Amino acid sequence: MRRKYAINPSVGMRSPTKFERAPDGGAGEVAVYEAYLEAGFRGVFPSLIGEVSTFFGFCPSQLTSLTWRTLMAIQVLGKLHGFSVGVHEILYSYYFAPLMNKAGFYHLRSRDGTPLAEDPSRGVRGNYPFGDCWNSRYVFVKIQEPAGYPTSWRIVGKFSFGF
Repeated sequence: MRRKYAINPSVGMRSPTKFERAPDGGAGEVAVYEAYLEAGFRGVFPSLIGEVSTFFGFCPSQLTSLTWRTLMAIQVLGKLHGFSVGVHEILYSYYFAPLMNKAGFYHLRSRDGTPLAEDPSRGVRGNYPFGDCWNSRYVFVKIQEPAGYPTSWRIVGKFSFGF
């Protein structure tokens, strides 16, 4: 993965052992899914993802890959247009909810119910390469402490986050 995604050698990465799962990372490690790398992650957590994780108290690796893509796009568009986007701006239009079919994961939902992105029909060239198994391929990345957000997984009740 380091070569495929051109990750700088200074970024501490390791493959999970046979019995480790994404929530099992060591001290100061966070699971980074290949889908995050496809979305553009290269060793430094985007500030908006860190801010959201700090605000809600969950590990960045508990966010779905589509949530990562959406938050990264919002942050980049904000910078391009010269305005700062934080958690409160996100919560104006979206809320975070537990993912029903994958315990421990949270995703971004539109407050008005419209989809965040249109799902291309199956079989279309360029379709999302990981499908429902996006969380099966990952590495552990060493992060600089103190990160400000949790590095261990935490399950929050079955309610939606937001105001």
